[in-house]
Amino acid sequence: MDWVRTVLNLDRVWSAFALADLAPPYDSFCSWHVSGDSLVLVYRGFSPPLLFALGSAEAVMGLIGEVAEPEFYVSFRDGLLDRFLASGWRADKRNRLFRMVFRGGKLEGDSRALRLGGSDGAAVEELFADGDAFGERPPFFQRSSLDDGIYFGVWEDGRLIGLAGTLVLSAAVGVACVGNVYVRRDRRGRGLAGVVSGAVTAELVRLGISTVALNVRTDNVPAIRAYERLGYVRYCDYEEALVVRA
Repeated sequence: MDWVRTVLNLDRVWSAFALADLAPPYDSFCSWHVSGDSLVLVYRGFSPPLLFALGSAEAVMGLIGEVAEPEFYVSFRDGLLDRFLASGWRADKRNRLFRMVFRGGKLEGDSRALRLGGSDGAAVEELFADGDAFGERPPFFQRSSLDDGIYFGVWEDGRLIGLAGTLVLSAAVGVACVGNVYVRRDRRGRGLAGVVSGAVTAELVRLGISTVALNVRTDNVPAIRAYERLGYVRYCDYEEALVVRA
């Protein structure tokens, strides 16, 4: 795994999720396929599995050939998705996103943002259900992350109306990725996404996490501006897609 770590650290921000996957509890779900300075990670903690690629297109395409699953949720940069689809796959869903990274800033505390834990699982599920009819439910939430990661939420009349947390967090490798940001549809436009995301980021900074990243769709301008106000900058754009063997 030392060589995998070395390759991932060649592009630490793009590889933030994969770096966290080197450590428990994520590592048991991973298979790594490496060729020189290129690699493919298959993360089987979700269904369908997640597939991450780093390196040259030629090497990555060869490594993907080692993987047998019929569908994946992929994250690709630099036009790799088009080449991948031309090799005999189809995309059922496709989005373009920015990877953003925290570069420092003044994170002002907000007393409305309160730390969440495992006992808040039902309230989180109720909040996410608000987005079911609109396809907005965060797809990669696991209740265990309320205890294993860092989550903050805002409550109103005993119900969660907004939250954010860590998709992955590894103090051992100094990386975390903020995500699962959701504000109830009737409470949007009040800056709550920035409140909860800022609280999570501030706690990660306090813990000494050196690389804090997040993903946001390129067309979500209000969210991008909110993250920029917190001190995040755009690092790269990339594509995510649910792909199925044609």
